[in-house]
Amino acid sequence: MLKNFIKHSMIYTLASLFNRGIAFVLLPILTRYLTPQEYGALDFIIITATFVTLFCGLEMHQGISRFMVDFKSDREKSEAFSTVIFYIMYSFLLLFVVSNLFSSVFIAHVFTVNSLSQLNIILIGYFSLCIVVYCSVFLRFNLNIRSTIYLNFTSGVVTLLTTILLVIHFRLGFLGAVLGFSIGNVCGMVVGIFLMRRFIVLTFDTKILKMLLHYSMPLVLSSLSVYIMVYSDRLLLRNLLSLADVGVFAVGYRYANLISIVMIGVQTSIGPLIYNNMLNQELKQQLAIIFEKFLLTGLIVILIINYLAKYILYLFVSSEFYHADIIIGNMSIALFFSQLYIFLPGMQINKKTNKILFVNFVGAVVNIVICYVFIKFYGLNGVSYGSALTSIILFLLYYNMSQKEFKIPFSKVRISMMILMFFILIVTGRFLFSK
Repeated sequence: MLKNFIKHSMIYTLASLFNRGIAFVLLPILTRYLTPQEYGALDFIIITATFVTLFCGLEMHQGISRFMVDFKSDREKSEAFSTVIFYIMYSFLLLFVVSNLFSSVFIAHVFTVNSLSQLNIILIGYFSLCIVVYCSVFLRFNLNIRSTIYLNFTSGVVTLLTTILLVIHFRLGFLGAVLGFSIGNVCGMVVGIFLMRRFIVLTFDTKILKMLLHYSMPLVLSSLSVYIMVYSDRLLLRNLLSLADVGVFAVGYRYANLISIVMIGVQTSIGPLIYNNMLNQELKQQLAIIFEKFLLTGLIVILIINYLAKYILYLFVSSEFYHADIIIGNMSIALFFSQLYIFLPGMQINKKTNKILFVNFVGAVVNIVICYVFIKFYGLNGVSYGSALTSIILFLLYYNMSQKEFKIPFSKVRISMMILMFFILIVTGRFLFSK
């Protein structure tokens, strides 16, 4: 398992370097051609994509991830994938009808766009993105690494090129960014369907649908709680401060995602390897070893991001976004700790999805309360302080509950010392760099 983990992680990390590199190429372009208010609106659209994918897919990709090992033949896999895809098509058709019937509400209060045509462009992008996500998950958990990379590569490159062309050459600004998002996802969807063509059949199996929904429905509320944690930050900023502050926060959040370069290879490879080695007696010990090495690497990268945040902004964005440096540092901590649950598979393995729901619901409530209070005291930076604190609290809660289901022999002393030293260096660095 350890050998396969390292191999798969390196492949996914290299692929991620390319895809994340595309996002970082776009960011300085968008921050120079869009105002903070426009970038804030674009950020709402991108974040809302997660919400739409959640409700139209009902988290069945997690069911596919969990039960892939139980599907013994390509026929069973084809029936499961096709059933999910047809369900997604029905869901988006309903969303399209409802959003067009009540377009004034959706335009003014949900998507912050200017016209019905922009709304429909976004909906097409959301539908395509959802198909891309499900194709990518199926390919990844079927261990088709090369196809997964091809799919994500296509979507990323087309998004980059069309956005640059439309925003810079045609001077379409906000509309150009929206079109780039949608066109990139449509092209990704076409490639995804092509790669999955042998698994697509004219089948809608209600038995498989019920099985996947039985597993995933608690996770819908769980993921909704996670979404609320992400989305509530923006909502609080928009209502308590301004849409321009949302734009500044979004820039800090995007650059904080530098930490994901370290995490993405592990995130994408660890799940399939865990589920395919659940009966392996060495699984727990190997997870403990991988976690400690991953934690040390991640904390070092976060330190570097915190120390270089100001210089990153000076190099890549316009002066309107320079004060996002604290946000970059805090959100890199929040993003890192919020993803450490991947090394705690106890509740997933034992199908305790109700417990996962409880943890994430508590996290959503705590995040709203803490961020609201911190905004009152620290303004724009308060959201990032609150998010970092919430992610740490949530990780500790997840750790305690998961260990009861599937105990992994972590070294509490070494882990505690690493985290303590990390925070000492963070505080010291901010004190010195503020001078």
